[in-house]
Amino acid sequence: MKQHNSDRPIQSRVPLVVLEGKRMIRTSARKAGKVAGQVAREGSRIVGRTVHETELMTKRHPWIGIGTAACTGLFFGALAAWFFTKED
Repeated sequence: MKQHNSDRPIQSRVPLVVLEGKRMIRTSARKAGKVAGQVAREGSRIVGRTVHETELMTKRHPWIGIGTAACTGLFFGALAAWFFTKED
């Protein structure tokens, strides 16, 4: 025969709202993981394609690569000079 301890609190069932909330969170996290993977794959594909197209362009027209490198250097140099010389 089972003994009942009257000092123990009564174990209530978990409310259905809590269980539904947990399920919704798990589903949302799963979907977010899938979307993040898709975004990462798409970004990787875009970067790879851009690098490949840039390599082809610089092989065909080397002067474009030189101009791009010079302009990039000037831009970052001006940006660095602005950061270091601005007053707080």
